[in-house]
Amino acid sequence: MLQVRRRLRRLIRPLWVLWSAELRAVWRRLPVRRRTVLYESFAGNGALCNPEAIFRELLRSPDMGDLRHIWVLKAPRRHRGFLSEFANHPRVRFVRYRSAGYFRALATSEYLINNATFPPEFSKRASQIYVNTWHGTPLKRMGYDMPNGATVRPLVDQASCGARIKTNTVTFPPGYAVEFHRHDCNEMIVVLEGDCAVETETLPQTRLKPFDTVSVEAGTWHRFLNLGTTPFTLLAIYDAERVERTLRDSGMTTID
Repeated sequence: MLQVRRRLRRLIRPLWVLWSAELRAVWRRLPVRRRTVLYESFAGNGALCNPEAIFRELLRSPDMGDLRHIWVLKAPRRHRGFLSEFANHPRVRFVRYRSAGYFRALATSEYLINNATFPPEFSKRASQIYVNTWHGTPLKRMGYDMPNGATVRPLVDQASCGARIKTNTVTFPPGYAVEFHRHDCNEMIVVLEGDCAVETETLPQTRLKPFDTVSVEAGTWHRFLNLGTTPFTLLAIYDAERVERTLRDSGMTTID
């Protein structure tokens, strides 16, 4: 029985590939839908990064009220919060990544916004406008571009594996002091190496050693300091898919 299934798959697959190619060719001959914007982030792994920021700004702009918005999601059930937020919005709809509806929208939307790249089957039409924001550059500071040479290494997040938490390691050079900041989610810190300290709005500067842990509740002003002569590395674990960080002195807010 298993061999029969395999043979059927081998027979059907070439036909499906041909049929899909024909459908895409048909859709490319359809009129481009004016004032329609398609958004894709990390191959449909979420409504994230620059495409999300552009989408939200366009959606709330009074002079952009005629735009129609299409979001690409690979696994819609993983993004129920985002789906429910716009489920009843008359100008927002969703398509599953690499579905027939996806390729049709890709071929007929006037504006295409992505922070990575579209599938190899994609070819921009002359009347389409393709905006590639890439993921974070140049709006993010990355690695040794961060002030004083702090290095951030992403580990687990929604974009990489669909996780509902976010983790990274951060390494600070000797003498580095993080500016007081807060997050919109809870944060767990594990010291991996180095001589360091933590300070919060209610806790005076407290020295830490490797494998000490610190729990920081959402909205708490806090910072870390490297007190030693060697780099200090911590593991940060956030209980959210996206993390909003606000600096106390400047008031600047960023989203990772």
